[in-house]
Amino acid sequence: CIRDSFKYDFNFVPFATSVVYGFGFFFPLVLNCLLNIFGSKTRYIDTLCLYGYATAVFVPVAVLAAIPVSILEWLLLMYAAVNSSLFLMGSLWSELSLYVDQKRFVVITLVGIVQFLLVFIFKLRF
Repeated sequence: CIRDSFKYDFNFVPFATSVVYGFGFFFPLVLNCLLNIFGSKTRYIDTLCLYGYATAVFVPVAVLAAIPVSILEWLLLMYAAVNSSLFLMGSLWSELSLYVDQKRFVVITLVGIVQFLLVFIFKLRF
């Protein structure tokens, strides 16, 4: 019976909340500060909304990751990381070209690293 094999642990809730809200609010703040330091006129709310749209792909991936096949979970999470990274990079590229042409690769690399870090935290901790 599935009910007998299911285990729950509410100790994950504070950590999960910290991860989701930390990546959801703190990283866009850091990204916005970095963009402003490099000369961009981007507002925090714009960066926050852009990051929210980029991470929306994780919702269906989280539902599909309930299928207990490890390789499928990894593939789905990698898809989500690549999809959200490319969305953010594509959306920020024109803004970065206007203001921070020489330093845009720093921002783009940071975006990619943070997205893949989020995936590894999801996979290894949850």
